[in-house]
Amino acid sequence: MAPGVVKRLGRACSDNALALVEETDLLEEHGYGARAFALTVLAAEELGKAFVCVGSLAHAGDDPGDWEIFWTVIGGKRHDVKVLTALFLEQRLLKAAGLPG
Repeated sequence: MAPGVVKRLGRACSDNALALVEETDLLEEHGYGARAFALTVLAAEELGKAFVCVGSLAHAGDDPGDWEIFWTVIGGKRHDVKVLTALFLEQRLLKAAGLPG
């Protein structure tokens, strides 16, 4: 897998996650809390995909087996992994910032 492609994919996923969160705020402000929550889950999945891209760039080598997890997660087959990855990242960032998590 070309590192530049993975980097662009990760950036696109993180940009999409931020856009979804902004739309979530709009939904919440207009009384659509349930829809806002559902969109937040999608944003978490996008953030998880971005994190998987970063991790893959840092740890995967040239062996196709190294990219198996990447394709399983990015290919949409493991929504749970994307959400849990985003939650893990959130906890680490909150802890790094000295905030309760």
